[in-house]
Amino acid sequence: QINAAIGNQTFENSMFVIKDSIIQLGNFRAANPKIFVINPQAVKLLTEQGWDKIKFRDAVIDMCKRRVGDVKRTGGLSVTYKNHWSKVADPDDDESLVPAMMPGQGLQILVSGGWGSASSQCLWIDSVHGTPNTRKINWQWA
Repeated sequence: QINAAIGNQTFENSMFVIKDSIIQLGNFRAANPKIFVINPQAVKLLTEQGWDKIKFRDAVIDMCKRRVGDVKRTGGLSVTYKNHWSKVADPDDDESLVPAMMPGQGLQILVSGGWGSASSQCLWIDSVHGTPNTRKINWQWA
């Protein structure tokens, strides 16, 4: 869970919190697909700032990178991962950047939940076992 506080602080600060949550070394497992769940309140605030889903997705992907030198310190992550860090960045250059997700469909954005406090909660889910498949479900209460 990420307390990105979208709407409760500057947008820049909220994006920094999202980035920091996704790229923390304790959860950094190569450039695996991720699902990012954001609530409707945050979506409204993003829209009011001129952001759409694609612009937001691409900005998150672009900013979520770690130095090879940092990622090496995580130890024995399996090199069998499709997008293992050594396959998406130069393993001999400690300053080379490892993406947390691949561009485009490496990050799926879902809108879920209801209206909460101004400290909009978000969630990201990391997939190490393949590509997530999603489909839109229209739900109506009886």
